[in-house]
Amino acid sequence: MNGLWKRITSSWKLLAVIAAIAFAAAACSPNAGGSAGVPTFGKGVITAKGSVFVNGIEYDTSSTAITINGGVGSDADLKVGMVVEVKGSADAATGKGTALQVLYSADLDGPVGTIDLAKTSFTVFNRTVVTDASTIWEGVTGIAGLVVGDRVEVSGSVDTSTKTLKADRVHKKAASAEDYEVKGIVSALSASSFTLTPPDGASPLTVNFTGTLAASIVNGSSVELRFASTGISGSVITTSADKIKAESHLSADDKSNGEVSGRVSDFAAGSTDATFTVEGVAVSASNSILPAGVANGVKVEVKGSMSGAVLVASSVKTEKESNAELQGNVSSVSAAVGTIVVNGVTVTVDATTRFRDENGAAPVAHFGIASIAVGDYLEVSGLYDAASAPSFVAAKVERKAPESTALVKGPVSAIVASPLSLTVLGVSVIPPAGFASAGITPGTTIVEAKGSFAAGTFTASAVFIDN
Repeated sequence: MNGLWKRITSSWKLLAVIAAIAFAAAACSPNAGGSAGVPTFGKGVITAKGSVFVNGIEYDTSSTAITINGGVGSDADLKVGMVVEVKGSADAATGKGTALQVLYSADLDGPVGTIDLAKTSFTVFNRTVVTDASTIWEGVTGIAGLVVGDRVEVSGSVDTSTKTLKADRVHKKAASAEDYEVKGIVSALSASSFTLTPPDGASPLTVNFTGTLAASIVNGSSVELRFASTGISGSVITTSADKIKAESHLSADDKSNGEVSGRVSDFAAGSTDATFTVEGVAVSASNSILPAGVANGVKVEVKGSMSGAVLVASSVKTEKESNAELQGNVSSVSAAVGTIVVNGVTVTVDATTRFRDENGAAPVAHFGIASIAVGDYLEVSGLYDAASAPSFVAAKVERKAPESTALVKGPVSAIVASPLSLTVLGVSVIPPAGFASAGITPGTTIVEAKGSFAAGTFTASAVFIDN
């Protein structure tokens, strides 16, 4: 764990230059100071554009120094689903902020090795990438569209409990001669080779290199390395030392507000507090504020203040995985209230909902609930809990080209034997003739129904039990 805490302070020289430019520009600007707020550091998923929404804050990026995979980028390069670091100022009361720096670095960039449709996962360099209904896809509609050999760039969160990378965004890229990229932790370092273990603890790779590494790279260092497509054979990578860099991070200001979201790793319980990391950010949390169930692999949102490179938590909130999906036409929408009705189900959106427009040749770049109209065809995923209010909170909302088929997926809350119907997400679902409900346990079983919705009833042409 100590190695992980040390690694979060590493950065490339490029970031120092960009930071200096950003702060100089902010100081000279007539709008210096931007929106009211306090110094803030955050790391999380971009949930919407306009400029960028991260951890519920809308950050103005009009004068931001943006780094994309080690190079200078622009606001147009920032995409929904990317996990980014943000440094600037924010006002939690208004949900507005100004970003001085934004850094994005892909977790993986390389060819798909294997695909498991049943587990909605695939591998890149023997590392397992798990997708779900909240994953943002670009260049391909979903995992069913991938084939072995496709080049993909993945951004997500590390799950050390399952030794997997949980994908927030998967971008299928065009074939090119650009270098592949991997990240990991150095061990068994010699003058010409080392072992690279992925951050999730999956199967290690052997790296052979020519030249001399930077003196800062030692055993325990977290690095990101690039190599040619011809530079890998099995689990052995061959590259040059100049393509191996200490993993880049933004440096949070001491005593600034901090907020990170992602999965817990390196959890260590103590008599008065616990320490862990979330997406590479070191966290210290008093046992008095730590909710039950926090462990490696659990999704959390942590707020607090920075003490050096450590986020001292004032609150820790666990986040549940999505268990429900909808596809269909919008029957009503209220931007003021933050609700959308699809297939008779009322969906609530909040500051963490991911929005993306995929409808037509010119989708809306800054897409949100205000852009949604009655009749739009949406794909929605999120968490459904009938005992909570609101019962359905959306993790992702995507507008798609209209389709004739609708979908409802979620936990079955009740079964009516005759005539047979299932209650899913509070909606009555009529299964097709011959459907057997014997394997369904209300309150536990999740089903997926495809068909049509009208007059308060979903008539299914097919129903699948989710195992």
